[in-house]
Amino acid sequence: MRFLFSICIIYNLIVTDTFGQLVYEWESRAENWEYRVKNIEFFIDRFNNQPEGSGSTHAANPTDTAACLAFMKERDSKMFSLFDRSKLNKKDVALKHRINTFFREINSPYQPKFIRFDDNYWYAELTMMARSGGQASQLRCIMQVVHLGQGVAGWAIKSVHSSDLQIGERFRGNELYFPPSVNGTDFMNVRLALNDKTWLNERTSKLVGKSRWLEMLLEGTLKIGSIDKITYHFLQLDGWIMKVNYVNRDSKNSGWLLEELQQANGQQKVQYLKDLSAD
Repeated sequence: MRFLFSICIIYNLIVTDTFGQLVYEWESRAENWEYRVKNIEFFIDRFNNQPEGSGSTHAANPTDTAACLAFMKERDSKMFSLFDRSKLNKKDVALKHRINTFFREINSPYQPKFIRFDDNYWYAELTMMARSGGQASQLRCIMQVVHLGQGVAGWAIKSVHSSDLQIGERFRGNELYFPPSVNGTDFMNVRLALNDKTWLNERTSKLVGKSRWLEMLLEGTLKIGSIDKITYHFLQLDGWIMKVNYVNRDSKNSGWLLEELQQANGQQKVQYLKDLSAD
């Protein structure tokens, strides 16, 4: 009974603190955590209020009222430091309410929600530049974290699209896979592999059906030149979608930052994945 009473006190304190002030006043508290987010793993750790590189999702002991309250306040500040401040309109009342609601649901004293690298329900969108027949073309490649068996996770290409090349293909299996660390070099090894005929032959031999895109790469009529942009889409949090991009500017509020936050139910997430071509 005393435990439940303590949790209620924590919840009421957090709700009062959240709705009793402007969400943008969190900026002063977020300054302690405002430094460049170097990679997406650090984004995940900071979102979870964990040491960078830990990959942990350990919350404070809920029976310790003071520790639980301190954890939640610190996590609010860290999460707010992950927003791209240049995208926040301080006069947007609806946005302020959405952020407040997000913090209240994600940083709940009853059941805090975390994101994990090995979750399946997040994606990397790679904007690639390529050349075919002497012409520059743009490709959009969607990758997903997948389980490859025996506790091993990796990245797999799920679809590729190009209006320039009239290509729109989906890969239902995990044949086009890469090690989990490939994002650490901004997916450079994906670009290298797609220009490597040995890798292409090995992977395409395991595909069910044909791929015009991979055939063009094998024939050498298409070359991947660069990856110009990477966008991450997180859909594993119930009721929410987070869109994360890299912000390169001379500011501590830079690196991998949350550019867009959407409320979304299950049906809306299904549509989002269809629009992303990740279904």
